[in-house]
Amino acid sequence: MSDDLKTKIPEIYSNRHQGESYYIAMTPGVGNPQFIHENAYANMSYPDAGFRLLALYRYWNMIHYFFPNKYLTDKDWNNVLREYIPVFISAANRLEYELATLQIIGEVT
Repeated sequence: MSDDLKTKIPEIYSNRHQGESYYIAMTPGVGNPQFIHENAYANMSYPDAGFRLLALYRYWNMIHYFFPNKYLTDKDWNNVLREYIPVFISAANRLEYELATLQIIGEVT
């Protein structure tokens, strides 16, 4: 290791975030993440392309950061996002959007 890296490691360690997160809480006794302070957008029957991508990114991040078995799936999870961006953008109606969401959920089962 370089001397520069050796001095930065203790600095990073002592300045890491150790408090509660604004967006994520852990379920007591279980440890599963609860995504708090996120808008639900519950009144949207068919979201526009921006909100469809937001849903894709949220789901991808949940798996990427909180699903320990993502390495046991058939695909490299980093490639899944690139694969599904055009699928979510091109979903022409609610049914196609719902099928796209079910398809990406099936990637981790």
